[in-house]
Amino acid sequence: MSEQTEAPTLDRPDITARLPRYRLLRQLAETRMSEVFQAVDTGSGQAVALKVVGPRFLQVLGFRERFERETRIARDLVHPNVVKTLDAGLSTDGTFGYLAMEYVRGTNLSRLLGTRRTLPFETTVTIGRGVAAALDAAHRRHLVHRDVKPGNILVEEHTGHPYLCDFGIARQLDRTSLTASGAFLGTISYAAPEQREGKPAGPAADVYSLACVLYECLAGAPPYHVNLAHPGAAVLSRSLDPDPAVRHPTCAALIEDFVSTTAAAKSAARRRRLRRRAVIPAAAAVVAGSLVAWLTVGASSGPDDATLDRVPSALRGDCGSAESPVAGAAATLTCHDATGRSATTALYDTPEQASDAYTAAVGESGVRTGQGDCSSATGAEHRYPETGPARGRVLCTVRSGQSTVVWSDDAARAVTTMEAAGDATLRRAWAGWNPAPAFPSADEQALTHVAAGTACRRSGPAELGGYRGAVAGITCTPRGTGAQEVSYFRFADLPTLRATFESMATTAHAPSGSGCPGPPFLGTTRFDWLSVDLGQVLCHPGPAGTVALDWSLEAFAVIGHVTGTTPDATGAWWADWHLAPLGRIVDEVNTRASPAFPDPAEKALLGHVPAVSRLNCVRPSAGQQWTDLGAVVPVAAVACGRTSGAGLVTYYQLPDAATMNQVFNSSGDSEKACTDQPKDFSADRPYARDGRTGRLSCGTVDPGGERYLKWTDDRTGVLTVAHRGTEPFAMIDWWTHDAGPV
Repeated sequence: MSEQTEAPTLDRPDITARLPRYRLLRQLAETRMSEVFQAVDTGSGQAVALKVVGPRFLQVLGFRERFERETRIARDLVHPNVVKTLDAGLSTDGTFGYLAMEYVRGTNLSRLLGTRRTLPFETTVTIGRGVAAALDAAHRRHLVHRDVKPGNILVEEHTGHPYLCDFGIARQLDRTSLTASGAFLGTISYAAPEQREGKPAGPAADVYSLACVLYECLAGAPPYHVNLAHPGAAVLSRSLDPDPAVRHPTCAALIEDFVSTTAAAKSAARRRRLRRRAVIPAAAAVVAGSLVAWLTVGASSGPDDATLDRVPSALRGDCGSAESPVAGAAATLTCHDATGRSATTALYDTPEQASDAYTAAVGESGVRTGQGDCSSATGAEHRYPETGPARGRVLCTVRSGQSTVVWSDDAARAVTTMEAAGDATLRRAWAGWNPAPAFPSADEQALTHVAAGTACRRSGPAELGGYRGAVAGITCTPRGTGAQEVSYFRFADLPTLRATFESMATTAHAPSGSGCPGPPFLGTTRFDWLSVDLGQVLCHPGPAGTVALDWSLEAFAVIGHVTGTTPDATGAWWADWHLAPLGRIVDEVNTRASPAFPDPAEKALLGHVPAVSRLNCVRPSAGQQWTDLGAVVPVAAVACGRTSGAGLVTYYQLPDAATMNQVFNSSGDSEKACTDQPKDFSADRPYARDGRTGRLSCGTVDPGGERYLKWTDDRTGVLTVAHRGTEPFAMIDWWTHDAGPV
């Protein structure tokens, strides 16, 4: 008899207490609106994917009713390519909405593309056909998905069978995000124009989104991020038209048009290759007629589709084996674009071989890596494209009148070389094969919303490449004074951002935990807002005698970079502007908190904070609560600031008066009260203010002059601690008029 061990349970009492039927095993995904867990239905023992929608969205007017209606429809939608909904509803107290879905063992298409970057045409079609069938079935039931994207397409582990999930809910999230802040920071790369404009979205919106997914499978990025030179590109362009009436009438029609057009184009390309091989000198035909017949009839028809998929897309229509193979390459092809311009592509078995080949070409050129921009001048080497996920690197140089462009494709394990006499013409051709979208792209637009600068432009490719893993960068004229230039770089995910930042700190030899900004202006440490950790800051020397500061805003997956002439001026600029715009940063932090801030108890506590002091409030960190309360667990805790009297004010709703007074821990009545502003600003006495009573204490934290206030409120049972104060007069004036509780 075999011994079985039960999988460990995920510790989430906030959910399991309200949904006791499900045992959580691990978190699969998290968005602004919801969390998805691998779970077990304890009633049936079945493995499920449990999606939980938090209270923040259920409180939005009309969301609860729409959630209930659309989950009923999704539960009734049964299709081989739709993840089956097993159960849906609200928790007993109405706090959470949930969907229990069939658990598919595999991965989603977004992660698959993150690993492979592109997919073969045949795999793309298999996934596309399944998703199209699911969407058309939904449309026949008058249900529109409205959120078709790689993250909502699951691919089964062993069979490759595609499933579509998340019917009908995500649109509510998009509408809420757009209306609430006016600045949508998430990706909008798959949403149809009518959705982005807040207009009604019908089946044509799903057709548009499916075309975006197909485009990304082949190009490695959504439309308008990179160019797709594929025989079926024109078909996809039709369904990407801003006018819904121009798009294909159904998702299946899009797929079939895409497949047939691609097949016809590839067949025509093979015929052209055969005709070229048949043209040989007439004399040779007379002398060796039988050999000619074998060559024209029995020879290979050229590279297969899998090989062609590794060639730059603009060159795939006309390729053949190169006369002079590149040493070390598994295959070498000579290809031509539509104008007849030729290039040689060397294909390698491993990424390391391809990287070594490209590195050797750079070494021979004498060009320094990470400089310039090949789209504007020669003598450059950098990552490409100019925005979006990096596909590889490019080198452009001129030697002895001969212009050369060499570029690598990481996913294809390929290095392509193109040579010509005209430098500008050659670089224009390369730029045309690898175009960048107009500024700003969606990611660049998102960066402008957190930038403390004006006149922002796209960062150069070399500058973007300096932040490994960044998908977009902008460079701006700093607001305020003290800085020369400020840039912001966006990352696809938090682990990549953190790894990049740690690498930067290591390269700068910056000691960890040292004050930054501050002398000797070389170090790195974490920074916070009202005790809530926001990211990391790094001080280090900049180029040409400048100084530089880098900092991460992890809630946005963004790194900022500012340069200046002196440590004091640059540090002062950072202190004033690194949290601009503060309101948007606080909103993002609170949305991403688990559970989202404020929960009902925190909302009630915020009602006791005077409006004038209810500024940029967050949930204080566990460390801050320990500092203020010790081991006591409050009913609710909020932190607000900065106020006119203190930089950080924490309010704690405690369970009863005894606990409140225990935490306050009075040292007994002092001779003077804090309101008397004693010389050492140290006091502890009862107070009576506007009909309220309690105890008020004050003190000086360190010789630098940081001061605090702490007081209780007998009526509400609220304990308040005001940290980071400086001037006693300002602190007491604020406490007297604006501190609360109310």
